[in-house]
Amino acid sequence: MELRNVSDTGLWVVGVLDGSEAGLRYPHYRTAILRDGRPTDQPGPEDPLVGPLLRSHFRRLAPGEAFAPGQAVEGGVSFPLTAFDHFSPSETGDYEYRLTFSTESARPEQWFGRFGQRAEERGLLLDLISRVPRCTMTASVTVTVR
Repeated sequence: MELRNVSDTGLWVVGVLDGSEAGLRYPHYRTAILRDGRPTDQPGPEDPLVGPLLRSHFRRLAPGEAFAPGQAVEGGVSFPLTAFDHFSPSETGDYEYRLTFSTESARPEQWFGRFGQRAEERGLLLDLISRVPRCTMTASVTVTVR
């Protein structure tokens, strides 16, 4: 799956960070895999001690540009979507892979890590967070295993 900028101006985005998939920090990249409409087994919650938010986590997408959130981009950091990367269907049926992306934090500090967040970068990071569009989007694809 990828995020694409369909606007006529550039916009700021952040890929998958430690804690994003479990909803421990923003941006959220919540995954679900359903078989015939029912949830499959998923990996357990991530370690709650997520690292600091860094300037290198932010990427500016030009109009029409896209990126796969679970893949690192030049100079940046992005974690894989663990549920998607590690899931292997064991039975036949229809499997829906669903990704819900959200930047709608109540406070910008919900993007920060739980340790190692450098105070001197706080102003720059709060400014960058404010430039990320606020939205929640869900995308899915269904794969039939026979």
